[in-house]
Amino acid sequence: AIFEAQYPGIVIQAVGLTLGTLASLLFLYKTGLVKPTENFRLMVTSATMGIGLLYLVSMIMNMFGSGGIGFIHSNGLFGIGFSLFVVAIAALNLVLDFDFIEQGSEMGAPKYMEWFGAFSLMVTLIWLYLEMLRLLAKLRSRQWILIRCCLAGYRFYPSPFFSTLAVLRRRRDRLRGRIVSIGLPDSFLCGRFFYVA
Repeated sequence: AIFEAQYPGIVIQAVGLTLGTLASLLFLYKTGLVKPTENFRLMVTSATMGIGLLYLVSMIMNMFGSGGIGFIHSNGLFGIGFSLFVVAIAALNLVLDFDFIEQGSEMGAPKYMEWFGAFSLMVTLIWLYLEMLRLLAKLRSRQWILIRCCLAGYRFYPSPFFSTLAVLRRRRDRLRGRIVSIGLPDSFLCGRFFYVA
């Protein structure tokens, strides 16, 4: 609800991406293009545990008022890259869930094991949805900063988002030292300045 209020339409985008990822990975798994080998399981499991540990450390740091691990929640390139990595790992966990369900079915596992498979799949889908939501919010917040700058009367080239950033970087290199803050609070800008002529 908070993300939807800030960025209208973001929830339906996250749901669509989550269901699209589920359908794509199910197709890849059933056709045999993605096979959960032992190395694959080890990689996905260790990455998942690492992400969980990082989130736990960030939560504990937040409880003691240190602000947590900053790059996890930032909308900078590193924060977006981290979110992309987490989305990829969450998506690969779906393959492990498919394999667990299929192996249980083939080996004639007891009836109650169906609940384990269904619960595992549901938890992975919820995690994937939440990470998609975070990633979209980070991307939309970067676009929102550029839109606010344009509405405030600052000059940007009318080009797509990422090429606009490249133009700003080139202009920054050419106009060293001419930094103009656009007058938004530091918390909104996340400590960044925009370079304008």
